Amino acid sequence: MAEAEGNEKLKFYPEGNAVWIQWENRIAEGDFDLEHHMRERIRKYPERSLHFAEFTRLSETRKRYWEDILQICDENNIQLYVYFPPAHPDLMDSLYDLGAEPLFDEISNY
Repeated sequence: MAEAEGNEKLKFYPEGNAVWIQWENRIAEGDFDLEHHMRERIRKYPERSLHFAEFTRLSETRKRYWEDILQICDENNIQLYVYFPPAHPDLMDSLYDLGAEPLFDEISNY
């Protein structure tokens, strides 16, 4: 897909939704192959977005950030709810194939 030069890439609606303009146009034209797009994104996601090969353990800095948040909540009587947002099942399969399950367990347990 070629980049649209001089055009905005995203459109933001008043209620907060954002859409990729080129994708919306391609969907409207019947020229958007979602399955192909998903396969490509899932294939590239572990390295491009997570840098999975570089991960060896939880970051001490991020652990400190987390502990700071917990302390602030405790000191201010703030009840904190934490969850992992669901990922696409094909993405999860890909990450498990790469050995991410122990990572998810470590993060969840921490």
